[in-house]
Amino acid sequence: MSADRPEDADALAPSPDRAGLRTDAIYLVVVALVAFRQLCNSMGTSPTIWEDTLIENLYVRDCLVDNHCTAVGAGATVGIFHSAGYLHWRSLLHAVGLHANGTFLTFHVLNALGVGLVAVAARRIAGPVAAALAVLIMVAGNGVPTQLNVISDVAPVPFLGAVFLLLAQTATARPTRATTVALGLLCGVMLNFYATGLLCGVSAVIVTLRFPKDRWKHTALVMAAFVVSTFVLSPLTWLVDLRIVLTRHIGHSPGMMNRLPLLEIPLAALSALALLLWGVSALWPPLRRRLDVVAAVILPLFVPVLAGYLRGSLDVQDKYFAHVVAAIAVGVGAGAMLPLNAAARWALGRLETRFPSRKAGIDRFSAMVRRSQALALPLAALLVFAGFNEPADTIEHLSYSYADVLSTARYLARARGWTSGQAQLGLLTPDELARRAAIRWATGWRASGTTSGLEHAYMLKMPVSDVLMQLPTGAEVVRRAADGRTVVVSTCSWIDWTAFRACTRRGDAPETCMDTALPIRNDGHQDYSEGIPGMPNPDGRDLSRQTLTLHFPLHPRPECPVTRVVMPRLPLLCPGVIASVDGVPATIEDSGRRVLLRYDTRPGAPQPRELAISWELGVPACWNQFRGHPPFFIEGDPDAVPFIERMIDPGPGAAEGPP
Repeated sequence: MSADRPEDADALAPSPDRAGLRTDAIYLVVVALVAFRQLCNSMGTSPTIWEDTLIENLYVRDCLVDNHCTAVGAGATVGIFHSAGYLHWRSLLHAVGLHANGTFLTFHVLNALGVGLVAVAARRIAGPVAAALAVLIMVAGNGVPTQLNVISDVAPVPFLGAVFLLLAQTATARPTRATTVALGLLCGVMLNFYATGLLCGVSAVIVTLRFPKDRWKHTALVMAAFVVSTFVLSPLTWLVDLRIVLTRHIGHSPGMMNRLPLLEIPLAALSALALLLWGVSALWPPLRRRLDVVAAVILPLFVPVLAGYLRGSLDVQDKYFAHVVAAIAVGVGAGAMLPLNAAARWALGRLETRFPSRKAGIDRFSAMVRRSQALALPLAALLVFAGFNEPADTIEHLSYSYADVLSTARYLARARGWTSGQAQLGLLTPDELARRAAIRWATGWRASGTTSGLEHAYMLKMPVSDVLMQLPTGAEVVRRAADGRTVVVSTCSWIDWTAFRACTRRGDAPETCMDTALPIRNDGHQDYSEGIPGMPNPDGRDLSRQTLTLHFPLHPRPECPVTRVVMPRLPLLCPGVIASVDGVPATIEDSGRRVLLRYDTRPGAPQPRELAISWELGVPACWNQFRGHPPFFIEGDPDAVPFIERMIDPGPGAAEGPP
């Protein structure tokens, strides 16, 4: 911690830094470079498939293809609209050629710069040790919880928050009209990216109220810049939201909430720690004054979040802290210098008391430690470069990315001649969002070709631990990456998705049935708004309890003499059961989960004619998992099905591999 007066100097406080902007530039560039590498290593270079991204893509497509750009933005889970400015920015990136991977890497570049800005902000408050701690906290705080692994409106917010923090520091040190207007404009931009930007505007007002002179003029100026920029960037958003706020309840519905204890949410706990250190820093006025800007950023968010949590109207998540994560990192990193310096003073005092004859040596040691603090940030950068925050091998780590669906589309188009229409019929995967992304988002499908309801392919993600597993006939690795392999398994099938019957039954009411098919749409985005005839309403929030039974006419033939059907059990899949097989006797095993069917080659021999599969919808195991499309199950060649089952469910109940 830098001292304001020589007599206030701490035992281990860094010497005053005279390098100014040149030092800041070095810190910014070095830290940003290693942070960018860390983000690419931990988050990848291609975005994870995310439902909100697919919804955003609809807005981008409407804007660029139909010249119909949204004026109100997307709906938020708390009941308002926001992000119109962000969607316009995404449309611009897409228009200049930065599609999925380009946009994702743009986010990485911005957030890496944000880590560099945090290093600069923390160094200005309390020196290089504080900068090193802040960098480590910022890197650890960014990631999946703040949605940096996907393309979302939250992803750019940590960078914008870091810019605001450094700008607020600069404005406080040297207030000018330009910096004040810039504060207000930045908050207006942030609010049109993500709704918590409203609280950034509150922070800007608190910052200007701390100016040593003309504070009321600066406060009026920042409020005007904030209000005008917010409204001008997206006027209809705020007119609509004003009506919503005045006429209905805002907040999460109880059924949508996952009430974790507040301090078990990492960024909430770090926010509380940063505010605690700010309070403790009152014991050391020079540091407290420098942390006031940090507190001004965190408090306007933490107070309403705490109130909403205590009232039970807000499901607190790490992503809500995205615009203050930079302030959290600086607050904890710089605030920690007070107890560290106090401990150092106590230790050196004890040494001088116990060994008075060695005071000169103790003073030399103290000076050496003070000089060595310049190594703190390089050491932190080395830790980040080495990947101290690498992700664990979790389900998020094995999620499908845009690169996975793109590789799948290009392989099937090249090797099998698939069109988008064929993919809508025959592409199967346990992740319904990945299937929709392959149809809506991936490019590379052939423009024309034949379609067959009996040609199926399974898109799977193989963990690194299974890369040596023998692939069955028809399987092909289409992408190799650090987190695993993307495999496409082509298999013969008896089920034709162009003709089947859907039957539903609610309670004791009679069953209603309709002949239907998977539609082939010219625009894959239509599956978001147009359902499948005969299938229940896909709105998971209002899915009544009912039984869905799909009756599939079977097509056994000599080139496909045997088929195996398996109903997998996974957390994100609706669990179904094989209800019946018509045409021949069949042994349905494992409580309705498995059946093996054979084509009888004898002339006139009876053949399997129909397969019926049932699911209970609207129950906890099949509620939000149902998306209006037939739930996933496995059907195909007997040597391929056990491999597919092993890939999606490597647990003890899964098949061990091809027979």
